[in-house]
Amino acid sequence: MSWSIRWKIAAGTLAAVACGLLIAGWMTVQALEQRHLTQFGETLEAKAKLVEYGFLALFESSTLSVTPSRLQEIARDLGIRSSARITLIASDGTILADNAVRDVDIPTLENHASRTEVTQAFATGQGQDVRPSHTTGERTMYHARLLRVPHDRPPWVVRVALPLAQVDRLSDELKRQLLLAIGVAFLL
Repeated sequence: MSWSIRWKIAAGTLAAVACGLLIAGWMTVQALEQRHLTQFGETLEAKAKLVEYGFLALFESSTLSVTPSRLQEIARDLGIRSSARITLIASDGTILADNAVRDVDIPTLENHASRTEVTQAFATGQGQDVRPSHTTGERTMYHARLLRVPHDRPPWVVRVALPLAQVDRLSDELKRQLLLAIGVAFLL
């Protein structure tokens, strides 16, 4: 059975329209996801600045009591206030405090000296990265800031992390709606 020229042109046109719609949809999803990530990063940076300020307040008191339990207490308090995961990292990469980890587990955490955001923070003053969390397994955005510790101590890095579950859900919903719209447009 051979197709008439009319059906060949119609099939070619439908294929071209479908390809065009899929490419336009994919580009739209990518642009919107990048916009959401940028906004998320700006929010995370603002939270990191506030957390940095919270830790600096520790050194303003006349009696300097920087104990591991005090650092962990501050990390927990700042984590609750910022609704984020807070990690304080020494210049050698050891974890000093982390509000998502029990106090007794802090010494068992792996060294963070090679983490992208941490190396960037030590080099330039701040760093950012998106990757799956080793602790939770969720895709997470990290923002780290250099914390210049007074009293001739080496600097620390304060890191704030938020899971990207909300951004991922928005992206998935957008993809579903876009596929539905492309399907309806293609059928029409």
